[in-house]
This record gives sequence, structure tokens and C-alpha cells, in this order.
Amino acid sequence: MSIRELLISAILVMGWLPLNGAGETSRIDSLYTCFQSRQDGDYVAEANKILLLAGNDQAFTSNDSFDEVNARVLDVIIDHFRSQGEYARRLVYLNKALSFYTEGKDSMNIARSYHTLGATYQMLGLYDKAIQSYQSSSDIIVAIGGDHSRLRYRYTLNNIAALYFEQGEMDKCVEIYHTCLSLINDEEDESRNQVDRSTYLGNLAMVYNAKAERTDSPEKKAEYLDAARKNGEEAVAIAKQYCDGTPLETEVVKRAITLARTRMLQGDLRDAERILKECDTYIDRNSLEYQRIQVVSIRAEIEECRGNVPQAEAMYMQVHDYAVKQGLKEMEVQMLESLYSLLKADRPAKALEYYEKRAAIRDSTFTMQQNVLLSDFEVQYKTQEKENLIMQQKSELRQSRIIEWSLAVILLLCLGIVYGIHRYMKLVRQRNRELKESNATKDKMISIISHDLKNPAFAQRNALRSLSASYPLLDSATLGQYINELLNASESQVQLLSNLLDWARLQMGRLSCNMAECSLSVLVGNELKTVRTMADNKLITIDTILANDDTAVADRVMISIVIRNLITNAIKFSRKGGSIEVETGLDGDRVYCSVVDHGVGIAEDKLAQVFTDAAVASGTADEPGTGLGLELCRSFVEINNGSIEVRSRLDEGSRFTFYLNRPQ
Repeated sequence: MSIRELLISAILVMGWLPLNGAGETSRIDSLYTCFQSRQDGDYVAEANKILLLAGNDQAFTSNDSFDEVNARVLDVIIDHFRSQGEYARRLVYLNKALSFYTEGKDSMNIARSYHTLGATYQMLGLYDKAIQSYQSSSDIIVAIGGDHSRLRYRYTLNNIAALYFEQGEMDKCVEIYHTCLSLINDEEDESRNQVDRSTYLGNLAMVYNAKAERTDSPEKKAEYLDAARKNGEEAVAIAKQYCDGTPLETEVVKRAITLARTRMLQGDLRDAERILKECDTYIDRNSLEYQRIQVVSIRAEIEECRGNVPQAEAMYMQVHDYAVKQGLKEMEVQMLESLYSLLKADRPAKALEYYEKRAAIRDSTFTMQQNVLLSDFEVQYKTQEKENLIMQQKSELRQSRIIEWSLAVILLLCLGIVYGIHRYMKLVRQRNRELKESNATKDKMISIISHDLKNPAFAQRNALRSLSASYPLLDSATLGQYINELLNASESQVQLLSNLLDWARLQMGRLSCNMAECSLSVLVGNELKTVRTMADNKLITIDTILANDDTAVADRVMISIVIRNLITNAIKFSRKGGSIEVETGLDGDRVYCSVVDHGVGIAEDKLAQVFTDAAVASGTADEPGTGLGLELCRSFVEINNGSIEVRSRLDEGSRFTFYLNRPQ
């Protein structure tokens, strides 16, 4: 077997290894990687494997070109991940499709890809990205022109307006819906145009309802509700004319529900109930369960306006239970807010229960969105890593072919080629080592940012939320406790950020060491001012024993960071009401600085890991740790030609001492 055949076999084995025991997602990734690496007739077989795995019965033949197959395969994969609810994975292949169509200058498919990207971001709750994607799609559609493009442009604008509505930008919604109305061409299909006109008018009514609910001005509220009623009545009339008795009867119900809400907000409860009774007829005839629940929600508001609290509560709970059963988080949150507002005056305990449930749902939604962003980043990172590996393998394969040809033609250059290969492989190994170190640094930074940095931020948010909800009922002691919680979280966050930035600069080689004479006692005094509040919060006293002559030759900034980290570390692991000693002095031709605490101490088997990133522990008051502080201390002391040591006993405390050179 030749070198070429061996290399090809190795690449094929490596390409198929991920399939063994992997899930469906990784199998699709591996199959698509194999498909892209085949530029001969074999790509058809690889494409058909993807269709089979994704449950698509269409098969490709040798008559289909690679570009045709690639476009269809991407569509199948994108649709597959949508059906599986794996939206982060779907984004990866949508971006691949976008790159493919951009390279081929296929404007209509580029617009379609951007539109699908917008819908995917919308499902993930990433509204800013969704709006950007929709806007890119609409810009391309406008540039293409034509009747079909105008229709798609209208639908894209409607989606953008819905996102602005979610973000509360009502004036933009009004502007976009009026634009949609102006784009309706009466020469096109009249029935479809009128249904669209009804939709845009109904959406305008919904926006004006929202504007009315958000304003504090009685004049503005009346103006907005009049506009909502006018647009709503016209929308209902058009819907009845073109949709009554057709499969589109649901459009009549949607428009009527919006109009009923407008009349309820205007105070005409009787007219609102009349409209809702008309809705009941359409709902029963078409079994429209979602619209039935919307009607119940408005009737609950009507009962609340009449002061019928028990009936309103029962109706709100009916809508809430439906939302829970169907997984409609936004509707569930809205009902919990309505129940809280309904009961907070007469039944505050029950109202508080609904408030806490609403807060828990919003917290879980926020966490889910952050996890999706992190997952999206991780998927793109791993995909890029695989693509880089394939490129490297292809490069090595091409190099091997050149070597074989050279050996066959010019035997006299054999030694030179062998030396060149050796040199090349050495550089590859060196580069791989650098990449692994770089990836490890990035992974660690991402881990700290996504875990340790968010903990104090969440602690601040939770304390502020509790403080905001209960502020009028708090006594001064409890208020002080909340303030201390916020202060502790802020101090943890500041310390983490400071260490993280110093560590990142150290890893990237951007720290310069400016050696000069400096007094350790002066540096200690400066840093004690910085950590004073942190010590006071734990009632910790700090005693100092400072030598008259403790001048060292070192970088002032780096040594200040070392002293600060050692003192804050001592505070962190000291018990409340404890004490710390900071001492400077001479030791032969060196000066030293010691920080002593009487806290929890360090187990003997853990001492070897104290100055590495493996030493991560929480303080006596659950202060978070990342392992960066002591690692920075060791690095900075060694950069300044010094040394650092630790002595400790479990439950008795620790002594950290570093040594620096004196001036000659």
C-alpha cells in the first residue's frame, strides 16, 4: 500500500470515528463533513446518508450537480434541527447556507436564509439579532424588485413589527404597519390583499391598545383608544366580508378579540361582552381553543373592572392552567401578573405567591437564553475546530503527494526533502502545542466568565429584586443586611474582574516589568486602604509590623497586586471577628512580606496546589473563588526574581511569605 493510500485510509477512518456511539446531531455533523470532502461522484452517496438520517425520502442521483445537492442537503438539515427544537445547531447550518448562497450570488436564497435566521433568533428570544436578520432580508428583497418581492417584503416587515412590539417600541410598529398597508397592490389577488389589510389594521389596533395601557395621560389614552377602535372595527368588517364561512374564519375571531379589548379599555363593558359573544359562535364552529382562552382572559379583565374578584381570579387561573399545559411561558407570566395585581390589595400573601412564581419563570427564561448563547458559541467553536482539522489533513495529503513525485523524479534531492519534512512536522507540532495552550486559556476564561462572574451578578440582582419588592416593609437592620449583600457581591465581582484582567494580560504577554526601588511598608499601607471595607464587613482587625528599611527592587504595580491578593485571601478565609497580621522585614540580602491569618487553614495534601489554578475554594462567608489570585501572586513574584512560600495548619490558619532582592 502506497503512502497516498495510507493517508486516505487514515482520513476516512478519522472521519467516521465520531459516528460510533454518537448521537444523531454529531452523526449529521460527521456525515456533512464527509460529504463536503468528496468532490467526485461519491458525494451523492454521502448526501443520501444525510437524507436517510434526517427522515427525508428524496434521493439524489449522479445527474445532480454538487452545488444542487449541497443546497438541498443544507435545507434538509436546517429543517431537521427545527423539528427537533435544536435552534442553536440550526443556526450553524443556516450560516453555512448563507455563505454558500453568498458565494454563488443567489440573491433570492440569500434573502430567504436571512429570513429563516430571523425566525430562528425570534424563537430563541434574541430579538435584536432577529430584527437585524429580517432587515437584511428585506433590504435584499427590495433590491430584487417585482410583485412577488413586494409581497415577501410586506411579510418580512410584519415580522419585524412583531419583534418591535415585543420590545415595547410601539411608534416603530405603527410606522411599519402603515408601510405594509401602503404596499398592498389592488391589482393583485383581491381576497388575499383584503385579508392582509385586515391583519395590518388589526395589528395597528393591538398596538394602539398597548400604547393606551402604557400612557399616564388621560388625553393620550383616549386618543389611542379611539384610533384602536377605528382600526379594529374596519379590520373586523373586512374579515367578516372576506373570511366568513371560509377556512380563514379564525381571522374574524382574531380581529374581534382585539376590538373587544379596545371597548373594554374604553369602559364600554357591555359592548365588549357583545363582541365576545359573537366570537363564541366562530370559536365553537371551528374549535379554536387558543382563541377561546383569549376570550376568557378578556372576560376576566371585565370582571376585574366590575370588582368581581372571585370570578376574575377563577378565569385568570383557567387561562394560566391552559398556558402551563401548552408551554406558553409569556401567557403564563401575563396571567401571574394579572393575579398579582388583582389580589395584592385584599390578599397580599396569595399575591406574593403569584409574584414569586412569575419571577422564577422570568429567571429560568433568562438562564435558558444565556445557555443558548453559550451553546451557540460552543457549537460554532467545535465546528470550526473540525474544519481546521480537515484543512490540516488536506494540506498534509497534498504535501505527501509532492514528496512522492519528488522522490520518483529526483532521487538526489531525497535528503533535502526528508529534512524539509522533518522541519515542517516540527513546526506543525510546535503550532499545535501553541494552539492547545491558547485553547486552554480561552476555555478557562470562558468558564470563569460564564460561571464565577455571573454568580455575584445574580446575587446583586436577586438582592435588588427582593429589596425593590419589600422596601416599604423593611426595618433598618434588614435593609442594612441587603446593602451588605450587595456590597459583598460587588467586592467579589471587582476582585474577580481585577484578577481576571491581570491574568489575561499575563497570559498574552502584555505585562512589562519596570524594576525600581520601592518600600514594601508603603505598598502595604496603600493596599490596606483598598481592602478596609472588605475587612470591616467581616469585623476583621488587621495588625501591621513594618520594618524601617524594607526597600526592594521590583515592579511597584505587580507587587501591589501580590500584597492585595494575599490580604484579601486572608480576609476571605478568616472567620467573622478574626484578625490578620501583615509583617515586613529583612532576611539577609533579601526583604520579605508575610500575611498571617487565623482562619480555616489548608490541609497538608492541598498545599502543593495552592499556587495553581486547581486551588479553587469558597471563603468562610461563601465568597466565590477562581484560583487566579494565588496563581498571579506566584507568577508576579517570580517575574520580579523573588520567591513565595506558604505554611499552614488545618483550622489554625496560614502564613504566606514572599521574598524580593534588596538594592545592591
